[in-house]
Amino acid sequence: SQWNMEFNRGDESRDFRSAVQAELEQRTIDPLWQHRVFSYLSRGFYSEQIERFQRTFDPHQLLFIKYEDLKKAPERQLMRIFDHIGASPEAYRFAPTELNAGSYSTDLDTDIRRRLQALFKEDIQKVERLLDWDLEEWKVA
Repeated sequence: SQWNMEFNRGDESRDFRSAVQAELEQRTIDPLWQHRVFSYLSRGFYSEQIERFQRTFDPHQLLFIKYEDLKKAPERQLMRIFDHIGASPEAYRFAPTELNAGSYSTDLDTDIRRRLQALFKEDIQKVERLLDWDLEEWKVA
């Protein structure tokens, strides 16, 4: 998603494979490296971000929602959010609107797909444990 946005804006000139390869090489040199804009992979390690939130906030202050669930049932997820923050849903009118929609190519070269699956495998398992979620759909290519 990040790569698509930067590429469509014209800020990224490399194809996905080249951009990812460059980031993989940089992470080999410095595993903590993260560029503010061109860190397409680093932003995908969700467990690190979740743990940071869990260290900072009380559990009752946190609500994690899968994007897939939000996309499938936006009104249901919005009701969960209202309930979580103690807001009355009657005060709000809800009309789903898709923002920042763009076209995304799902054609990934087999080698890069395999490398990305290996790279994110442990992190996805950790997210499953941290949030007690089933993320099988994230593991399937």
